[in-house]
Amino acid sequence: MKGIFLLFITLSTILNAAVQVTKASEEIPYNSRITTSNVYFDYVNNLKTSCSPINKDILKKNVYVAKIILKRGRIICRKDVVIANQNRIIFNFGSIEIEKDGKLIRETGSYIKIKNTNGKIEKIYKNGYTK
Repeated sequence: MKGIFLLFITLSTILNAAVQVTKASEEIPYNSRITTSNVYFDYVNNLKTSCSPINKDILKKNVYVAKIILKRGRIICRKDVVIANQNRIIFNFGSIEIEKDGKLIRETGSYIKIKNTNGKIEKIYKNGYTK
């Protein structure tokens, strides 16, 4: 009788095991980076079958950006994020060095135009100012 009782307790513990998930600690806008400062790690017992959660190890391996707006407290699934493209541009203007995420559009004698990861076009002048 004791063996059956211990087997029942063991099986119920295994079936009710908590899964580590990542939740948004603040609202994460579309196409924004997901970092450890805007998420927290939690354990849940019930998880939708359509959600494959991101855990701490996966988040440390790559840089991810949000494919949708992630509300505060929402579990972050793999389908909600994508690996960020590392389009880094480094400008060296003599004593000024600028590093930006984006894609180089045009470079002239007086300014450089880049397209940021959020889609906005930014003009950076060779003296370091942005207007």
